[in-house]
Amino acid sequence: MVSDRLNREIDIHTVNFGRSRRTGWLKVDGQRNRTGSSPGYLAGLNALSQVFVGGYNEYTPELLPLGSRFRNGFQGKTLQ
Repeated sequence: MVSDRLNREIDIHTVNFGRSRRTGWLKVDGQRNRTGSSPGYLAGLNALSQVFVGGYNEYTPELLPLGSRFRNGFQGKTLQ
C-alpha cells in the first residue's frame, strides 16, 4: 500500500495502520484510508526485531536503520 504524496510543509507525519486477517489498511496525515490484501497462502512476517515502516525519495539504503539492508519488499501480513 502506498499513501498519496506527503505534504512537504509538515515536518512530522502521522501514520496509522492495521490489519484483520489478510486485509490491511494505511492512513497517513488524515488522507483517505488505503486498503489491500496480502497475496498467497500463509503469507506472514514474524518480526523478532525492529520493523521499518516508511520510505525514502531516493535509493540510498545507508539512510535506513542499521540491520535493515533490504533486498526485496515484503508482501504479506505481520503477526502480533
